Amino acid sequence: MKNLSRSTGCQPVQDSRQFTGWQPVLRLCLLLLTCWFGNAAQAATPPNIVLLFTDDQAREQFNFVAEGRDASGKRRNLSPNLDRLAREGVVLDQFYVPCTLCVPSRYVLMTGTYASRCREPSFVAQLQREGQTRIIQNARITSGVTTVAKLLQQQGYFTAISGKNGVFMAKGGVHFSNKRGDPRDPDVASKLHAFVNQHRDALHEAGFDFAETIYPGNLKNCLPLSIQCHNLDWNTFGALQAIDLAAEQKKPLFLYLPTTLNHAPGGVRKHEADRLATADGYLDELPAVMPPRDTIAQRLRDAGIDPASEAANVLWLDDSVGAILDKLSERGQLDNTIFFYFTDNGMNGGKGSLYQNGVNVPALVWGKPVEGGRRLDQLISSVDVVPTLLELAGLPEDERPHLDGYSFAALLAGRSESAIRESVYLEMGCMRGVVKGDYKYLAFRAPEILRKRFGDKPIPQLGEPNAAARQVPVRYAEHYHDADQLYNIRDDRQERINRIEDPQYASIVEDLKAELSQYVTRLPGSFEDFTP
Repeated sequence: MKNLSRSTGCQPVQDSRQFTGWQPVLRLCLLLLTCWFGNAAQAATPPNIVLLFTDDQAREQFNFVAEGRDASGKRRNLSPNLDRLAREGVVLDQFYVPCTLCVPSRYVLMTGTYASRCREPSFVAQLQREGQTRIIQNARITSGVTTVAKLLQQQGYFTAISGKNGVFMAKGGVHFSNKRGDPRDPDVASKLHAFVNQHRDALHEAGFDFAETIYPGNLKNCLPLSIQCHNLDWNTFGALQAIDLAAEQKKPLFLYLPTTLNHAPGGVRKHEADRLATADGYLDELPAVMPPRDTIAQRLRDAGIDPASEAANVLWLDDSVGAILDKLSERGQLDNTIFFYFTDNGMNGGKGSLYQNGVNVPALVWGKPVEGGRRLDQLISSVDVVPTLLELAGLPEDERPHLDGYSFAALLAGRSESAIRESVYLEMGCMRGVVKGDYKYLAFRAPEILRKRFGDKPIPQLGEPNAAARQVPVRYAEHYHDADQLYNIRDDRQERINRIEDPQYASIVEDLKAELSQYVTRLPGSFEDFTP
């Protein structure tokens, strides 16, 4: 054995026993250093982000809000996985979506900006004709727009979407209109595949690495009749693939899950549709990634819930969530995952309007940085989600683009109880609104071109007599056509009493009008008396 004293210049150790008293101290130091470096490495690892964004999900389908329980307090739905997320996470009681239709709500969520900022050519042309933006199903994301997927991709994330596109514009000019075509016919299948691939290309360009299991839009609008079926098992299979791919590439995951549920078609029995039908045609076999669909009815009966109700769709969704949580756990990633869950717009008479049942939607956040077991009453908008995700991902503030929202990461972590905003801004059609404290102010201002077009007929809030404008809001809202509306939403959630003419609320009206003016003057277009 070499004499280390010769090579190092150190004195030889005469008796190692004189140093034995230091060994416990050395072990303790090594243990502390190991823990410190381990914690530092863990702190430096960005969290996986799962964003579950459902479609047209009514309040009764969320057990964690009052409408999710019956008069006796019993839960209306069997959703153990979602119930766990609500119990262990943070419920956002004052969460708002600025727009209450599928397309513009997705625009806000994917860009972190208001839909009025859309630059899609036909949207801009309408703005130029009418002088003000009119948000309907027209605020689409075009090539070159900065998206949350692109920003997270640049931050080192593996980015994936599984579900409904519905907002990113496809290029290529392939349109599929053969609604009665048979997807098993080679010619029909080829055209369908080319159509869907256009949307995959758009999603890749928008920043998604993975976009295999997608629907271009609403099933009725883009698929042959025979495959206009929701296939949550297929979408879940894609989500699990994405989790595996991210883990194999040793990257944090951004998983965006815009479900086709609970939008039409299918009613309360969506899970009973053709199990092999997808946007790409027919599968050879159904991926075995979730509990069998034919067990849904019996599980509901066992729980004392009517299987011929919307609870069937909720349980199907919950099975998907369970599969995703299990896969993350299997990959050792669940403890480093944050889970967001909310819907694109409320229902219950509010879709397509700025009334409370449309804009105030159930929402929760669960996961690693969240101080759970709480309900937050601070105002939060879906436009705040992107800034929050960017902060959680570790993107420095000076490297973030201009956004209309504010991060609520500190609220989630319990580091702060201060509100991130004093008010939330709302926009749909010819309506603009603002919520502040217990009050909501709505302004209905139709541009001159619409006033001429409608003449003596009442103008719908969306500015056109389409399906959404003819739907529930005009029947539900007693003051639908009033130009100015003020509601105490704390005491009058159904917005039955318009207090705009009551003198005792004059100062509140003045304050909310000034607040609204600040929003609209920062956005494209004019809005009559609210912009210079």
